[in-house]
Amino acid sequence: MIFFPVVNEACRLLAEGIAVKASDLDIAAVMGMGFPAYRGGIIFWANSLGSKYICSKLEKWSKIYGEFFKPCAYLVERASKGDLSGEKSKLILFCITNKMLVKFFKLHLWKIWTASK
Repeated sequence: MIFFPVVNEACRLLAEGIAVKASDLDIAAVMGMGFPAYRGGIIFWANSLGSKYICSKLEKWSKIYGEFFKPCAYLVERASKGDLSGEKSKLILFCITNKMLVKFFKLHLWKIWTASK
């Protein structure tokens, strides 16, 4: 739940055109923020929870705690449609994430194999 405001800010970046695709934000979250690669990135993770759920929680928090938690218009719009990024970006991110994991395991196995010699 601590990442819900981050998801909201990511949606603002998409709405303002600063980020072109949701998968760009996912990769930036994994590579820049240290977001767990197995979660796929911030938008991918948000889609797994459901944009309606995140939007409803942010609306509830904005009533209690103030405007900081108010969901942006893009998030509200996408929550009504049920998806933040679209199927194509999910597939691209899934492939990229899997490639990263394969490289990690190959490197890790190589280190174990060379250390055992």
